[in-house]
Amino acid sequence: MSIDVKYFLIGNGLILGVIVWSIYRGHKQSLKGPTRLNLKNGEKPKKKLLEGEFPSTFNEELRRQFRDSAKKSSRKSRELNLFFQFNGEQMDAYKVLDLPAGCSQALAVKRYKELKDDNSLNQSLLERAMLEIQKRD
Repeated sequence: MSIDVKYFLIGNGLILGVIVWSIYRGHKQSLKGPTRLNLKNGEKPKKKLLEGEFPSTFNEELRRQFRDSAKKSSRKSRELNLFFQFNGEQMDAYKVLDLPAGCSQALAVKRYKELKDDNSLNQSLLERAMLEIQKRD
């Protein structure tokens, strides 16, 4: 074995050893869990929180946000777009028929009949879009 090959193997062995050691060391440190941030200039937290526990102020804020969102959602609102799956893609039934979202079923039937005669369009897609609109109303 020549001297160049010997040093090459020793050098690669050392590099591989450092890589394995750093991976092992990084994995060992990740098992400890995340470090807790202390942004209070050296003050210790008054109460140590258990995993999954939140400060009471957070719970009150969360409850208030939930109540507000429940009030907003109790108002009558309706999703205008109508999405469905066709050949693994998500489609909007109104866009397929080139209609404004949430239009009446009568207008959708009229537009479907117009597009049904056009042979250049995917007829099964048009039928599926019309079926979804009829199921909604």
